[in-house]
Amino acid sequence: DSDADGFTDGEEIAQGTDPNDPFSWNFNGDGWFDSWARAEGAYPTGWEIGEVLPNASLRDQADDGFDLWQLYGNVILLDFSAGWCVPCKELAEGAQELWEAHRADGFMIVHLITETSIPGIPADLAMQQAWADMFDLTFPVVRDVTGDYYGRLSTQDLYTGALPFMLVLDREMRIQGSFGAGQEAQLEAMIEGLLPTEPAAYPYPAPEADLPAEGSEPDLCDVDGDGKRSFACGGTDCHDHNPAAGPDSDERCDLVDWNCDGALHEDAVDTQTLYLDSDEDGYGALDGALQTCADPLWPYSSNADDCDDTDPVLNPETVWYADADDDGFGNPNSTLIQCEQPDGYVSNDQDSDDGDDTSLGCWSQVTVGRDHSCGLKKDGSIACWGDNSDNEQLFPAGNDFVAIDSGYQHTCAQRTDGTISCWGSDNYGASSPPEDVAFLSFKCGLGACCGITADETNNAVCWGQNTDGQTEVPEGTYTAVSIAGGRHACGVLEDGEVVCWGKEEGFQGGASPTAVVPGDYSQIAAAHYFTCALDAAGLPTCWGGDKYGQASPPAGAFDDLRGGTVHSCGLRPDGTLECWGSGSFGRTDCPEGVYAQLDVNQLHSCAVGLDGLISCWGYGEEGQTTPPPCSP
Repeated sequence: DSDADGFTDGEEIAQGTDPNDPFSWNFNGDGWFDSWARAEGAYPTGWEIGEVLPNASLRDQADDGFDLWQLYGNVILLDFSAGWCVPCKELAEGAQELWEAHRADGFMIVHLITETSIPGIPADLAMQQAWADMFDLTFPVVRDVTGDYYGRLSTQDLYTGALPFMLVLDREMRIQGSFGAGQEAQLEAMIEGLLPTEPAAYPYPAPEADLPAEGSEPDLCDVDGDGKRSFACGGTDCHDHNPAAGPDSDERCDLVDWNCDGALHEDAVDTQTLYLDSDEDGYGALDGALQTCADPLWPYSSNADDCDDTDPVLNPETVWYADADDDGFGNPNSTLIQCEQPDGYVSNDQDSDDGDDTSLGCWSQVTVGRDHSCGLKKDGSIACWGDNSDNEQLFPAGNDFVAIDSGYQHTCAQRTDGTISCWGSDNYGASSPPEDVAFLSFKCGLGACCGITADETNNAVCWGQNTDGQTEVPEGTYTAVSIAGGRHACGVLEDGEVVCWGKEEGFQGGASPTAVVPGDYSQIAAAHYFTCALDAAGLPTCWGGDKYGQASPPAGAFDDLRGGTVHSCGLRPDGTLECWGSGSFGRTDCPEGVYAQLDVNQLHSCAVGLDGLISCWGYGEEGQTTPPPCSP
């Protein structure tokens, strides 16, 4: 296999392809390019732009094993699609043509199908074959039998937020760009820019060594004089210009085959010990040791300092808080940093008075946005945490607040006099409530808010984004309003009837203000393309989009119910929590305990317990699930 493309010279001669050209092979054959040999000495480094993407072990449309790294040396377009995804299908129609235009230059496309035509059902062989047949694709159409490769990538900063999701890899498997639907021109421009590049030289060159002195006449079969004949003379010395290299030499951790056994690094004498880091907290465990030439690579660490490699919260950087009054709440001003929990310390920093074991946590309400959270303290003050890219943490000072609610990237709070103050993103005027208007209650959503005033009639007022008519409130006297999803709003009239307005898609509203579902309701939650309402007994009725089961609450009554994008959560009369819908990113992993209030948004949720502590769950990479301490 002179060109290291996975096809022997004899196979290529028989098929009429060039055995010396790694990008000349039978594109319509039964096998794929396989140049694992070219990847010797290369290692994965991460999941972000500029990093070397870890390998994926996949199954192709013939149900054969397929490793992403066997394509090393090609420019690769890795396309994540699903059978239900309309934009994915639109892009797939031109994929074969794109591949044929550039494949002779060393370009490969891989379609990784994540789900079937039914959302939530993992892709199977039948889906792969149907996809390849539908678009006449002769490049690899694969599925991930482990199911975690796409999930891993979708949590990274490079993720575009939806399918189709496409990565462009250079010839050394480094991630050069990520793209979504509508970015085909930019994607192809990047591919064309990478095609003229070359991967690292192969085979790897031997180190430089001193040649015989000028004028000498060395044995041409043993130039370096080490007593070993060169490969050219039928001997065993693969580096005949370097006496330090040969069949009796020790293998080392570099790009040279020092002992001429044809394998880099095998039995190298200068390996390092790496330790399996199962919980990915940066600390490994002794029982997962690996001798390797590689730099620390996921999921391994260069240390074995973890005391519990199943829990990422426990590691040598874990902060413990003194609990002098033994009430289960820690003092944020008295800490120890160590792996195992010390006596007299707890994992939370929520004690407002560590000298009083009757004091509870300081929080009365919590609200969550897309990547931030805010809390209302019992003393009427506010604190926010998480993302601050749109001044989400620029909350107002003061102790006169009585209610708080967040939209996507903004938050509003109600003062004791009923007026509203807002901060964060002011796109569409979301953070610009009407001045000098006293509200009894209010709720916020994607880029808008709605509130109830003390007026006897027409008492609902909305402000912010109105691209879908979501802030144009129909006449009536309302007891509750909701606009959490942002594209539509709903309200409960004084007779218990529900009225919705705004975007009709998903059946959550109507083309004109109409009562959507007959009934006698007391609470309403207008979420992302679906709506839920509670009647006087707390029994829920939901309608609209239900792709992930987010509009299918479990049986029984709720005191409160909040809808997000693909999941929902409710507060039972006994104070326990239940969540349903998509469980990705831990959205539905609500904690045990007894709670008084909760809020839900796209990726995470939070609730306030009867003990005055905030518990959060779901996606927390921006710190949005970690509330600050109660005391400064």
